[in-house]
Amino acid sequence: MGRAQKIKYIVEYAGFLAAVWIIRLMPLETASSVCGWFFRKLAPLGKRHQRALRNIERAIPELTSDDREKTIDQMWDTIGRIAAETILIDRFVTETHRIEFETFRGLLSDIVQRARGCIFVTMHAGNWELSTYPGQEYDLNLATLYQPVKNPYVDRYLRDQRRFFSPGGTFEKGHSTARRLIGFLRAGGHLGLLADQRERKGIIAPFFGLEAPTHTIPSVLAIKLGVPLVCVRVIRHRNVNFSVEGQEIEIVATGDQSHDVYETT
Repeated sequence: MGRAQKIKYIVEYAGFLAAVWIIRLMPLETASSVCGWFFRKLAPLGKRHQRALRNIERAIPELTSDDREKTIDQMWDTIGRIAAETILIDRFVTETHRIEFETFRGLLSDIVQRARGCIFVTMHAGNWELSTYPGQEYDLNLATLYQPVKNPYVDRYLRDQRRFFSPGGTFEKGHSTARRLIGFLRAGGHLGLLADQRERKGIIAPFFGLEAPTHTIPSVLAIKLGVPLVCVRVIRHRNVNFSVEGQEIEIVATGDQSHDVYETT
């Protein structure tokens, strides 16, 4: 890292910490609402707003133009809320009434009894940062895979926040990551992955009825190691209240690896 780049990162980090300081002065509900409001007002000014509108038109063409705008407005609100809730994620440790997962308990109990490790996959919805929350009640050694933030100081802060619900640590995406994940799962660890991200090196699989490049890590690991694959979703209810649901995914295992990975994905 060059001197100029380091100074740039430090200045960015100082601004980030100032925002963190302001957010942490607020109650959880207030911080979530305020950040949601800011994102709804500011995000439409950027180029990603138009991209989001194009994507939702492709995925759900029956929506009217007004419905698309309303949906994207809700999306920005959600992303703003998640930004605040991630900074305040430690408060969910004490405000446990905010996350309910009664329908998920039976499956979790079953997995704990019959499997040394498990792969949990989720998507960018509700508040995906809370998808690993139920694992804490079962003392799962659960780690997550994530894409690092460019600013190393901000990245370190966010990784430290995630320790509350990822006691097994965080694996950074990279060339040697797959080997490390295999070792972690074989040792009885549990892994949480975001599975709805575009992956140019993945396979083409159906997504909202459209063909999309999709990464295969969850399927490859589950098939190779014979561990359960569980889909998790976090549903946001009013304001900062959530429910977490889970469903085990059937792993296709015919012995034809390419076929099995595609069908499972």
